[in-house]
Amino acid sequence: MNGDIGQAIRLIAERKIDEAVREGQFANLPGHGKPMEIDADWMIPPEWRAALRILKNAGAVPDWVQHQREIDGARAKAEQIWNDCQKARIANIADARKEYHQALKRINDLILAFNHHSPPGAYVQIPVKVSEKLQAFDAHFGT
Repeated sequence: MNGDIGQAIRLIAERKIDEAVREGQFANLPGHGKPMEIDADWMIPPEWRAALRILKNAGAVPDWVQHQREIDGARAKAEQIWNDCQKARIANIADARKEYHQALKRINDLILAFNHHSPPGAYVQIPVKVSEKLQAFDAHFGT
């Protein structure tokens, strides 16, 4: 029953919004037709923003931000190994698989460190499913 009520409320709201758009009620709002200015720090809890801005201006970054950069780099490395195998740039697929496996484990180590050091309220990263990724590698490259 609650789902029905929620659905009904959504329908009513959508109809009211559509009606207001047709009547031009949103046409004269400030910023109409201009790109929205979205705060780059919208994901950061408000109580952390000032401290992080000070660190950024000083050229320092918190551990968890550095871990995020390292995660991005490790993901890029794993993707590069896969791409190199696809383009037949790697002669020994078995060695590439080992390197890919190490890259995946590195990603998970970095994700664990990120989740440990990130502030409360920050998003939690989900570790890579290494066994599934390796099975996909084996299926794709026939190892």
